[in-house]
Amino acid sequence: MQLTDFRPQAGEWSHKVTQAEFNRRVVMRRKIFSGQIGKTLLTLIEWRHRADYAPTSTGSKTARTSVVLAQAFLAAVKKHLGEHHGPKSEPS
Repeated sequence: MQLTDFRPQAGEWSHKVTQAEFNRRVVMRRKIFSGQIGKTLLTLIEWRHRADYAPTSTGSKTARTSVVLAQAFLAAVKKHLGEHHGPKSEPS
């Protein structure tokens, strides 16, 4: 399964639905990514909602951890894409 198979119809998917579908399709069903990667995406979405809507501000530790988790998530996706689509050259 290619990650490009995520083709929602206009207005069909929210962030919450996208995260749930990612976990359902490529973590649980196809086992392309580990459960930890799926949990990472959920954690980042929850922290982003708290940062945007909670009456208190997000601490620097949470912000730093969010960056580390996001980098790990992106690295896993890039690794998968590289394995299935060949190496991509970096833009000049």
